[in-house]
Amino acid sequence: MKENTLFYALGGGLGHLTRILALLNETMELPRSARVLASSNLVSLVKPLQPCPVDVVPPEVMSSRKQYYDFLKNYLFEFQFKSIVLDTFPWGIVGEWSAMAPTIPRILLARYLNWQVYIRKFPCPGKTVPHHVLTLETLDRDYLSFLRARAEVTALEQPIILNYTEIQTDLPEQALKDNWLVVHSGPDHEQQTLIALAKENMRKNGHNPKLLNTVFPHQELFPVQKLICSVKHVVSGTGYNLVALASQAPPRRNHYFYPFPRLFDDQALRLQRFKTGLWQQKKGSGNGRAAQWLLDTLADLSPA
Repeated sequence: MKENTLFYALGGGLGHLTRILALLNETMELPRSARVLASSNLVSLVKPLQPCPVDVVPPEVMSSRKQYYDFLKNYLFEFQFKSIVLDTFPWGIVGEWSAMAPTIPRILLARYLNWQVYIRKFPCPGKTVPHHVLTLETLDRDYLSFLRARAEVTALEQPIILNYTEIQTDLPEQALKDNWLVVHSGPDHEQQTLIALAKENMRKNGHNPKLLNTVFPHQELFPVQKLICSVKHVVSGTGYNLVALASQAPPRRNHYFYPFPRLFDDQALRLQRFKTGLWQQKKGSGNGRAAQWLLDTLADLSPA
């Protein structure tokens, strides 16, 4: 690939950025012409895993639709991207890609989306739709039908997990520490909710709540997959990345999930799916297949 590719990973926390980094770190070829655009205030944590430049939309710009659109126009003009890879949102987190840069081909990594909420917020007539779609989990039926009618859709059966090849999921029982760990990159009040859930379960299991460990952004620990895989009890929200990791865990690791309300995500539905076997019959990581699909798709989009 000689052309520049924009990887769009806007959103709070680290979820969107983590997924993009998992794919970019899977192959040496993808990052060579890639730039990542993010908006999380936690971007500094991912520096050790950045295989390409990661740009951050200034916080003051995100508070104004006009300023953000002006920023995007200037950003696109500066780097002259030839393709755009969008994580989760077909028209961006605020609908910015519905009309922005309509001539630039775009690819969608389609995580579950509250489609009826999203489509009401950003009605679709006249909007530019991604040309190629890779579904990362089961989508809303209407959403999937919408995409299939307008784009080439490929399903990824295995989850995307950051640094999967470096994670030892088969540690012997004696190597696992009988510790409790709360992991979350969300706001303080959500962290406190998870701490309360963890302590409640610790008491039920006869463990001392004072021995609870946490991994929150201020501790500047990233990535945390190896740490998670070394303990027996993990408490977290129900976002894509933590559920994906839990789906590949051995039976002796206990994951306790709390589904937080999200405008465009249904974490309660993901938890229900996890309980009924989401990804658990598809052992292994989908990183390699997803990265190769991206390489092939971007190659097809490139002019001869």
